[in-house]
Amino acid sequence: MTHRAMASLAGLTLMVSPAVAQATTPTPQCRIADVLGELAEDPTEVLPSGFTRGEIRTLATRMCGAMVLASSNGADFIVEDFDTYILDFNGWDRDTPNYQSRIAAFWNDHIELFICRSHGHRYMHDHLLIRAVEMGSHFEVALNGYILQDEELYPFDVNVVQIDETGKAETLLDHVDEILARGDQGYPLLYLREMREVIVTWYDARPAAELCPDAGN
Repeated sequence: MTHRAMASLAGLTLMVSPAVAQATTPTPQCRIADVLGELAEDPTEVLPSGFTRGEIRTLATRMCGAMVLASSNGADFIVEDFDTYILDFNGWDRDTPNYQSRIAAFWNDHIELFICRSHGHRYMHDHLLIRAVEMGSHFEVALNGYILQDEELYPFDVNVVQIDETGKAETLLDHVDEILARGDQGYPLLYLREMREVIVTWYDARPAAELCPDAGN
């Protein structure tokens, strides 16, 4: 049973090789998304999955762009777009058996590479999870609408540790906790509190200090 069926969270609409039929959210480990370091890496480097860094970057750019469009068009678009981008990238479709768990497994295998580039003067280079929160009132489009929609159907890992442009290390949980501690009214605090409960309870969200104690400053 999913968290949407078991938890009363008002307001929430709430990727392992292709051969894997079922995926589970992995045990948290130290996975670092060094945003500047990653973007400086050779895009032609072939990763263990067989894809190049450049190919994953292109996919990440499409997904980051989709979040911007979905913030205007609605959550239904992000669900369709994210699925389609990852399915097409891997040569799968919605008739592929267990395609949802394959998508999650693909994400989990490449989690540290999903980086959104800076956008004007509004956003720094960010991991996609952090960027989704930084989109403010539209964060639920990408997170609650897709990544956190069903922990059994889509067991996405949320425990990547971002090293930002200043050298600060943080996970999605750290980022949310910092916003809540500030009481920053520029963010939808009620939704963030509810989302925090979801990622801790159902996705085993952890702080960077626990996952990668030597990361960052």
